[in-house]
Amino acid sequence: MEREFVLNEPEMLFLAGYLRRLTSSDPAVAVRLDAQGAVIGISCAFVDPFIAFIALPLAANCDEPITAVVAAGRLRDVIGDVRKRTGATAIRLPDEVDIPAALLNLPPKDGWQPAFRAVAGDLSAKVDEQISAAQARAELLPRALQPAVLREAWHQPDWSSLPRGVLHIARELGFLNLAQAPVAASTNGPWKRLMTPMGQVFARADDGIARLSVVRSR
Repeated sequence: MEREFVLNEPEMLFLAGYLRRLTSSDPAVAVRLDAQGAVIGISCAFVDPFIAFIALPLAANCDEPITAVVAAGRLRDVIGDVRKRTGATAIRLPDEVDIPAALLNLPPKDGWQPAFRAVAGDLSAKVDEQISAAQARAELLPRALQPAVLREAWHQPDWSSLPRGVLHIARELGFLNLAQAPVAASTNGPWKRLMTPMGQVFARADDGIARLSVVRSR
């Protein structure tokens, strides 16, 4: 029996665009789907060690919980041309793939401490400058050394002590596109969180390595 979930048109459009961004460099990147009741969560090992997570309301409740790991490119292909889809649409799950280790653990839902606050436009402008500066420094080095320079830049502490990669991922996923939107940073033990109206980005300090994930809430 084929498993499926049902989305309304706005959520379908968002998911299609999100999958296009995730698969722009790697169509085989895995996503984990967790659907229960009226909500589906979609987690992705975006770029190691980074994880992205979005949550979308379902158009029809799941009669039974769904947990599956599939290739983002295959899910994108199953959705197809969203311009031809109107109203509520059932999305069939493609064949499953192996789950990446990064998708086994997600950040806590509760227990977050009060936040530092800013607006998205201030952070997005800063991120753009940082990305340009890091790329300029990398281009001065031999090609083999350039990835290490860029990785180091992502793990540097930034606004409210968030690893710089948190802000870069939020920018790349479009979470900072609304210039006047409020953003906030909070903590929960080893976890740090960037929260925006478009989504949330998490980082976990683990033996000196930032572990990140992204959550979109509606």
